[in-house]
Amino acid sequence: MNVTAYLLCAGFGTRMGEATKSCPKPMLDINGKPLLEYTLRHLKSLGVSNVVINLHYLAKAFTEYFSDGSALGLNITYLHEPAPTGTAGGVLRMHELAGNPTDHLLVIYGDILTDLDYREFMKFHHSHSGLASMVVHQRHKSNSYVEMDQSGKVVRFLERPKNNPANASGEPYWVNSAIYCISPETLGYIQKNEISDWPKDIFPHLVKEGNLYAYKLGEAHRVAIDTGERLELARSE
Repeated sequence: MNVTAYLLCAGFGTRMGEATKSCPKPMLDINGKPLLEYTLRHLKSLGVSNVVINLHYLAKAFTEYFSDGSALGLNITYLHEPAPTGTAGGVLRMHELAGNPTDHLLVIYGDILTDLDYREFMKFHHSHSGLASMVVHQRHKSNSYVEMDQSGKVVRFLERPKNNPANASGEPYWVNSAIYCISPETLGYIQKNEISDWPKDIFPHLVKEGNLYAYKLGEAHRVAIDTGERLELARSE
């Protein structure tokens, strides 16, 4: 199957403190390789060869290391954003840069380390009628909350609410994993030249329309590297 992967790497990584003062978060070292290299190699192993990466903070760290991606057997295109336009706004601009492909679109945040089989995730997306699918995993406490029916359709979604209703119970619940498969039609929900984020601005509309589905992470490994502790966890695992 033809796939274009959009990797979101335009953030500042401010929560990582000194670790990202001179190195963008997706380029942090994980046992001798940048975090992003693991993502790129994993995509290649699953048959994905077209990748677009949006950049802002310390952009040269990416382009000087990966160049055009040919050393990894990939075709990498870069979008340099003078000012970040958000997780959705960035994807819209990357899609235009890529020539508006009509094939499978995979969106992955640049600080995610996972061995998820993206092929199975995309099969799930295309076996349902929604415009977008998100990978979800279970946490005891999180800034997001996902509730779905038996078919996987998301019926309730909260992102960074003031009081997450699920946190009080102490029980694990489903949360956003920052990995999405989207149909090109989904990009029509994004306002051009405006800051727009998937969880905050796009997903609420899709939930209301019944167009967002959730795919459970299952036994796959996944860690979001947004703290020093999680960086060390990734290195140890």
